[in-house]
Amino acid sequence: MQEYYSLEKGDEEAVSDPVYLAHLMDKLPYPRAALRAFLIAKAPLAPFLVATEMREDTILSYQKLFFDTAVFPNRLIKIAYVRQLPVNTEHAKFERDMLMCGLQLGWEYVMWKVTGGKFHMPVKDALQHIMSDSLWRSREHVFNAITDARAKESKGWISSALKTADLLERTSPDKQNALEELRLSLVGMDTTLTKDKVNGEILS
Repeated sequence: MQEYYSLEKGDEEAVSDPVYLAHLMDKLPYPRAALRAFLIAKAPLAPFLVATEMREDTILSYQKLFFDTAVFPNRLIKIAYVRQLPVNTEHAKFERDMLMCGLQLGWEYVMWKVTGGKFHMPVKDALQHIMSDSLWRSREHVFNAITDARAKESKGWISSALKTADLLERTSPDKQNALEELRLSLVGMDTTLTKDKVNGEILS
C-alpha cells in the first residue's frame, strides 16, 4: 500500500514493477474491465495468466490495490454491485457488461473474449451449456400470457433444447452399449437363420 501512495505522489522510483503495472492497468479502460471480470468470475490462476499475459505478482497487486472481491460476502451482493455500475460512457458500459458476463457466463467466456476466441470448450460441455440455457429460456413462458410475444419466443427454445439433448445422447460413449443391453433384455440374442444358412444346414 505504501508503494501505491508513493506512486500517487509521483515518486515512481519507490514503486515496484508489479504495483506500477497494476496501477497502469486500472487506468486503461479495457484492461481494467477484463481484469475485474476475471476476478469477479473467480478465474483459476493458470488461464488468467495465459489470457492476460501478465505476471502473477502483478495480478495479485491489482487485486489487493483495486479490486479485492473478498469484500463481497455473497453472490447476490456481487450482482447488486455490478448492476449499479454506471453506464454513462462507452467504457463504463463495457466494464459493466464484462463484469456481468463474468458473473453469469463464467471466466471461460471472459477468456474467450479477451483471447479473441482462442478458448476451446469440449463438445460435451458446450452441448450441456446450450441445452441448459435453451431449457430455462423455454420455461420463461410461464410468466406470461399464452398470447404474449415473449411467451411465443420462449416456447421457441423448446426445439433447441430437445435437439441438443438428442445430440448429447448420441455423443454419449455409453449410449450404444446401453441400447444394446436394453435390446438384449427385451428380445434376447438374435438367433434367426437366413434362408441360405437354413438350406446349408439341411444339405449338411
